[in-house]
Amino acid sequence: GAVAGAALGSGLGTALRNAAVDLFLSFYGRALGTAAMTFSCDRGLFIAGGILPKLSWRVPCLGGSPGPDPLLEGYLQQGPKMSGFVGRIPLRLLDDNDAGLKGCLNVALSSL
Repeated sequence: GAVAGAALGSGLGTALRNAAVDLFLSFYGRALGTAAMTFSCDRGLFIAGGILPKLSWRVPCLGGSPGPDPLLEGYLQQGPKMSGFVGRIPLRLLDDNDAGLKGCLNVALSSL
């Protein structure tokens, strides 16, 4: 309790937090890269949801602090044959909380 609380309140806590967020963003970037390859997202991969906007402070490609970009690095790490393909697909962050519902509505209306 007290020792962990003291560590998290120090610079060590900030470093641990940043390392954990960077690891998550790296894995998330890899998953996004896999999705980009799977769906051949020619016009871009649009990211919706609540997690990434909360972590955008750590993602330079989304306007966060300058420095290493674990999300983009993970996204582009798709092996020697596919990294170039994925690198041509832009990542876009949607800040519209209703984007998923609007997309579903569009598909439903177009199928009538």
